[in-house]
Amino acid sequence: MRYAVVGLGNIGGKRRAVLGDRCVATVDPFNPAADFRRPEDCPDERYDAAILAVPNDVKVRLMEYFLTRGKHVLVEKPLILDAATGEQLGRLAR
Repeated sequence: MRYAVVGLGNIGGKRRAVLGDRCVATVDPFNPAADFRRPEDCPDERYDAAILAVPNDVKVRLMEYFLTRGKHVLVEKPLILDAATGEQLGRLAR
């Protein structure tokens, strides 16, 4: 499986190191070491799954983005959702 790490801060950097060659792209709007500034800039065919190591306020939007593209998504904790948002994400994942 090929991974895109979204959020190249402390946790994202650790995930990239553990993944090694399986990390095929990094996305971060602030870190100049990232391959891409926005997820939309990274071609969908480049990766199979996204690891979200991002602040809470952007997690749901990014989950929706990747799920609608048929990607697997791993979200770093915490993930706090209301029931309706959880149901919507579940529908997208299925």
